[in-house]
Amino acid sequence: MGNNKAPQSQKHVPPIKPSLIQTDNRNKKIIDEKPHSDKAKDSRDKGADDYHQRTPIVEVTFPKERNWSLANKIAAVGVAINFALIFITGISLKNAINYNTLTQQSLIDATTRFEQENQPFLQIFVQNMIVEPSKFSVKYSLNNLSNTPVKIIETRVVAKVDTAQPNFEGAPFNVVHDVNSYVVKESPLRRFFGNYPIYPDAALAIKAGAFKVYIMGQIRYENLISHKIRLYDYKLKCSIINGVDTYTDFIENENRDL
Repeated sequence: MGNNKAPQSQKHVPPIKPSLIQTDNRNKKIIDEKPHSDKAKDSRDKGADDYHQRTPIVEVTFPKERNWSLANKIAAVGVAINFALIFITGISLKNAINYNTLTQQSLIDATTRFEQENQPFLQIFVQNMIVEPSKFSVKYSLNNLSNTPVKIIETRVVAKVDTAQPNFEGAPFNVVHDVNSYVVKESPLRRFFGNYPIYPDAALAIKAGAFKVYIMGQIRYENLISHKIRLYDYKLKCSIINGVDTYTDFIENENRDL
């Protein structure tokens, strides 16, 4: 009994609950795997490597910039210039066609207007009439009233003495050949036709003014600018006043193209 010692009291240690261990381990794991820890970094690197190993990589190769030589650059500029010239030429051609059409019409109008304003116009002027007992003659000048020179091709004339205008139909013309005679405004032609035979009584009647001398003539001539052939038709009534002066009336005085 004396050897039996009372047992020493032992300190009581409460048992650790499993839930606390799991919580501590979980917290420890969370703590250990902080973003800045080496273990977490190794884990991410491993995951990234696994992702790249599973994902195929597609390589895109971009073409390198073309290395233009000086000759190629010059050729490209030449092509661009040619296209620009073709475009400009097309516009210019269209404008030229329109302009040419207008120009041609303007030229035609201007030519027509010039010809109308400068048509040759011949006119005969009787200077005096010479009456003799057995014949009479008429001196005249042929004037060109325009600025266009002309060349006389042929002159035909016939005269009659009567108290009134006679009928010249069928009357024979006396042909006066003034071939290659030129008439310009500053230089009229001076001619005469006559030596027509008459009776003495008729000569006296002409001088007294009772009879008149009627003259009909035609002059064919060439316009030296347009080279058109024209005809001058005229009819005159010539009277002697006071036995001396010659007075002329135009019955017909016309120039026309043939």
